[in-house]
Amino acid sequence: MLVVKKNYLPYQQTMLSHHIKFNYMEKNLTVNKSISSIQNLENAIKSLQSSKVVSSKKELAKVAPLNHTFAEGIYAREISIPRDTIVVGAIHKKEHISFLLSGEGIFITEKGQERLKAPCTIVSSAGSRKAVYAVTDLVFTNVCLNPKNIKNIDELEDYIVCENIEEYEKYLINESKKIIN
Repeated sequence: MLVVKKNYLPYQQTMLSHHIKFNYMEKNLTVNKSISSIQNLENAIKSLQSSKVVSSKKELAKVAPLNHTFAEGIYAREISIPRDTIVVGAIHKKEHISFLLSGEGIFITEKGQERLKAPCTIVSSAGSRKAVYAVTDLVFTNVCLNPKNIKNIDELEDYIVCENIEEYEKYLINESKKIIN
């Protein structure tokens, strides 16, 4: 997951890739309809030479705190994202449900962009990845199946998400091998 505060980036229209641009003055996001576009957005943000780009879990916890909740076979991950912050999430291996509990954000997925205001519920398919620009402070929760009742967050993240397209493609190949065997 990658997080960057908007006000640390140039305050004009910035071309982040060939297909994704973010106009901070108008809070306008456009996106090519594919996961690779979100990957391009993440790569563009990472390439910025600003020391204010937050990409480690330790920095993430300071900027956008996480709250982990467990129930039998279920894991909920709640994130509080400050206004004017961009968060690029990981690729989810399985279908899951998300809730925008408070606030408003512009969400980008492989299906396009949508401005959402709480409260709302989102069903995300396997292979989905979201990027969000927090128009206001917002609270967002992903709810995922956790049939092994894993409590170790690092192990659970390995089970639930992939950090990049290559990792997701390897996961799909391994899953298809399991079905064939």
